[in-house]
Amino acid sequence: MTLPACRLYLITPPVIDDMPAFLTALEAALSAGDVAALQVRLKDVPDARIEGAVRAIAPITQRHGVALILNDDPALAARLGCDGVHIGQEDGTVQAARKAMPGGMIGVTCHDSRHLAMEAAEAGADYVAFGAFFHSATKIVTTPADLEILEWWSGLMEVPCVAIGGITVENCRPVVAAGALWVGDGPRGSPLLWCTGIGFGREPAHINSGEALRADGLTLAIQSSLGDAGCQLHELDFRITDNSGEQYYFKEASLALSRTMRQSKDTFDIWHPAECTGEAGAVSGVAVIAAADDACRKGYSPGPGVLSHWANDAGQRAAVTLEYGAAA
Repeated sequence: MTLPACRLYLITPPVIDDMPAFLTALEAALSAGDVAALQVRLKDVPDARIEGAVRAIAPITQRHGVALILNDDPALAARLGCDGVHIGQEDGTVQAARKAMPGGMIGVTCHDSRHLAMEAAEAGADYVAFGAFFHSATKIVTTPADLEILEWWSGLMEVPCVAIGGITVENCRPVVAAGALWVGDGPRGSPLLWCTGIGFGREPAHINSGEALRADGLTLAIQSSLGDAGCQLHELDFRITDNSGEQYYFKEASLALSRTMRQSKDTFDIWHPAECTGEAGAVSGVAVIAAADDACRKGYSPGPGVLSHWANDAGQRAAVTLEYGAAA
């Protein structure tokens, strides 16, 4: 049986009594295999102790190209220059963590809950963590997880998942086979779908409003996203969006395009995956981005530049510009 690609996600013990010995062991561990990330998980210690540990560990993780993730505290993670933060269900929201670390990696503990994982992914988490799958020597297991949740997640979602809890060389094989993935931004140099710009608007002429449609909201959202990305609409290769009646009943997308395009294009495809998936509410945004990423990765997109936009019946509009390219 060929196992799916999987990388290691290491977690420190909750207490490090002998830092020099730990750093020696860490150097050996990072030299021995493909490690994606190291989570610094020190419990019941002052911030000064955590800061000292991060300062000591960071040069080793940087040398090996391993993401340094701090547990629990987004503000402290940002102040210490960590690559990301891992939050539990009682450590605040993904949105608050993203505000504290705009460019950081955000991971979320989801225990054995599909619902929590879907919420985290929809909120913008970079990865979700399931577990514990086995008895852990460093943490009391209160929410044992079944391998089936990894199979379900990896078959459904693009957001990576991490399996945690008592995983060893002896018991890891079924976890990998079930679909646990590496975390982070992928192998260095591998292409990714980047968000380069984002914009929002509000359309006064939404359903049943009685207002004449000018596509003001969607036009503003698209123009703002293009301005944020520093590009023009004609430079992008295709559009992908939800399939709401608000956009297509009133031809809003076409009207917004005519008000935004400054240079003609022979073709400018617009895709709406909801024709295949059906209306899926808020999760349609995740589905649209996943479809764009899949098209770019498999080579059937018209090009790497993407405009994606969404609408709802309340008049809210959003747009993002995306670029598929190599990781830095």
